[in-house]
Amino acid sequence: MESVYHLIIVHSGAYRILHQLQKI
Repeated sequence: MESVYHLIIVHSGAYRILHQLQKI
C-alpha cells in the first residue's frame, strides 16, 4: 500500500512541477 501512496504522491508532484515549469 505504501508503494501506491508513494506513486500517487510522486505522480502528483511531478505533474505540478511540470505544470509550473510550463507556466514559467
